[in-house]
Amino acid sequence: LSITPIMRFRGKSINAVAVLPDGTEQELVSIAYWDPLWRFSYELCEPLEAPKGTKIRVTGTYDNSEDNNANPDPSADVKAGPGGELLEAWISHSPK
Repeated sequence: LSITPIMRFRGKSINAVAVLPDGTEQELVSIAYWDPLWRFSYELCEPLEAPKGTKIRVTGTYDNSEDNNANPDPSADVKAGPGGELLEAWISHSPK
């Protein structure tokens, strides 16, 4: 029904795609210029019919350079986890 992508300050872009069991792909959300203050939930225009075996692929890109004004420390060796970066996509669904 909806998807809520989440990244932190070094996030640059995020994309989520449903990969159906037959291999076809359907884009769910694509944000080319991520803003770390966004916490929007994006409702799909029509609910996705996701048969058993459907996978959701979320891809994020990061910018740890001095060019990223939101970056708290371009010299940091950034890792995932507490105090590091984050890439999540919360999915709202309705079981049949």
